[in-house]
Amino acid sequence: MAELTNLESKLAEVLGLAQAAKGATDHVKGMFDDDGSELVATLSRMHDEAAATEERCVRSPARSTARRPRSSTRRGRSRARRPR
Repeated sequence: MAELTNLESKLAEVLGLAQAAKGATDHVKGMFDDDGSELVATLSRMHDEAAATEERCVRSPARSTARRPRSSTRRGRSRARRPR
């Protein structure tokens, strides 16, 4: 299995925190009966910011550059060069 770079590790951490923040703000917002309170508006803004952060993490170029282990064979053939 390929090792994660420091950037990939931090990106995964931020992604997890953003997902947790979305769930936490939804949970706390559900405890309020009054949808018009200032706290509910703040929780909604926090949820939207966490969702935007999650989206940026998912679309990040660092995620697409994740290293994959290289196979020692290509299409079932050995990588050894044939003599010319």
